[in-house]
This record gives sequence, structure tokens and C-alpha cells, in this order.
Amino acid sequence: MATNLPERLFTSDILRIILRHRNAGNEDVNIRENVNDRRIVSVRNLGMSLYIDNRIVTDSARDTLCLANSQQHIPHLSYSKSRITLFRNGLPVPYDWQQVLLRVEQLKDEWLNGSPGFGDDLALPAAESIPVSDYYPIQEDLPLVYGVGSAGLPDSASVARRAQALQLQGYMLFFEQLTAGLASQLGNLNSFFSADPDIDRTIFNQPLPQLPQASLLLGMVIRALYKRRQNRPFSSSNAETGC
Repeated sequence: MATNLPERLFTSDILRIILRHRNAGNEDVNIRENVNDRRIVSVRNLGMSLYIDNRIVTDSARDTLCLANSQQHIPHLSYSKSRITLFRNGLPVPYDWQQVLLRVEQLKDEWLNGSPGFGDDLALPAAESIPVSDYYPIQEDLPLVYGVGSAGLPDSASVARRAQALQLQGYMLFFEQLTAGLASQLGNLNSFFSADPDIDRTIFNQPLPQLPQASLLLGMVIRALYKRRQNRPFSSSNAETGC
């Protein structure tokens, strides 16, 4: 049984196939399309090359490609020798070529099984939830000789040495709380930009009870604030505002 194979392959035929995929239902081929909804806006450059037995015969043909008149060869598209460059806003967009080849094989299987699908796009990879709000204290990464981590100081440490370690922990408490607050803010970024009316705050703090000597340091801070409040002179403005 003889088959009528084409002798020429025109660039316009390839363009027609590419641009038809702007619309999954192909309605834009029959009716006037809305150019603002195009999935492929335009084709910047298209060239075709002919290989026979893995040897190039014609390179980068622009308008038409003359196929070999051979009874031993059947023209087909070579994925390994094809190159597609995508642009968005004038910049090239990288993509995984292996994923494209897998999707092409899936579409071929669907077509051979009589159930062609209309989903040309690659499936989006499953997102991975990263616990960005989890905070690990900086003090735990400092050398053990500092004595500010969970290991603390040996029992033989002097009172002066323990005071020095506690002083460093108190100095770092501000920076620990600052960085922990930034991590918590980043972990609640969706809530920060959410339009949900039930979310009534934009600042997300993160207490640090896990810090070494946290209860002692925070107790000292509370006592210092209370003492400062007690020592504030009474004035009429304080009485009016209830301070």
C-alpha cells in the first residue's frame, strides 16, 4: 500500500501548528480570537534542519524544507535536535527539557489511546512547606567556653564568671528577640498580605522561653521596668492619662 509522503515542509505549516495551541479547544482557528488572551503571543524565529542517518543535509531553512525522496526514510520530528527558547517580557525563561519530553510522551500515549487531553502545560511541582518561623537561638551556636548555651558553665565556675555569662546573655536577648520576630513575621507573610477581615494584626511576635536563663533574664527585665515605674515622679499629666 503506497503512502503519499510530503516532498516539502513549509514554515507556515509549523507556525500554524504552534499557534493553534494558543487555544486548547482550537476555536481561535475558526473565529476571530482575542489577541490579549494568547498563550503564545508570537514566534520570533523559526528554522528547520534536515538530517538523514544522523547527518545534516540542510541547516536552518527559513521558508521551506525539501525532504529527501527516499523509500527508506520517513520524516519525523527529532526531539534531541530541537531547541526551543521561550521569552517573557523580553527575557529568556528557563525550563526543564526532560520534563517537556516526558509530557510529550504522555500526550502521544493519550492520542494513541483515543483520549487526547487538552492540558499542554506541565504540572506544577508540589510545594514544600518550610518552617521558616522556627527559631534556633544564636547562643546555642556560640562556643561552649562562652557558657551561654544550654550546656551552661561547670559547677566549678566562679560567681564572677557566671555573672559574665549572664551579662552576655542579657546583651544578646535583644538581638535574639529581634531575629526571632523577623522569622515569625516571615512565617506569617501570607497573613500579612491577606484580605481576610478576621485577621486583625500585622505584627507577629515570637516569645523565646527556650532561651538559656530566659526566666531569670525576663524576670530581671520585668523587675527593672517595675522599679523604674515606681521611681517615676507623679505629675498631673500622669494622673490624667492614668499612667
